[in-house]
Amino acid sequence: MKMVKIYTGSDQKTYFEEMDSGPATQQKLGLCSAIYPTTGFIFRDFVKGECSGWHNPTEPRYIVYLEGSMEVEASSGEKRIFAAGDILYAVDHTGDGHNIRSLSDGRSLIIIT
Repeated sequence: MKMVKIYTGSDQKTYFEEMDSGPATQQKLGLCSAIYPTTGFIFRDFVKGECSGWHNPTEPRYIVYLEGSMEVEASSGEKRIFAAGDILYAVDHTGDGHNIRSLSDGRSLIIIT
């Protein structure tokens, strides 16, 4: 099970990295990862054309895109588009941060760890 991590490098710029959710076990309805601890979650509805501005998350968070699409720009200059079914793990708490622009109306689930 794949996801994308955004993190701060030693140069204080943010970068993307492909990552795996770890070993999975076969259950009746499919493969399941290990249980990840959380402290809460937020549902977010977004509107096409909105922009977050450059920022850093205050705590580690998984953003699970349920509907619509977003463009996430790392301060390294790389941009990626996330759409329904994609997961972004944001741990860039320091440095230049990242910028998000909504490409459509949509919804995401933010899981805080």
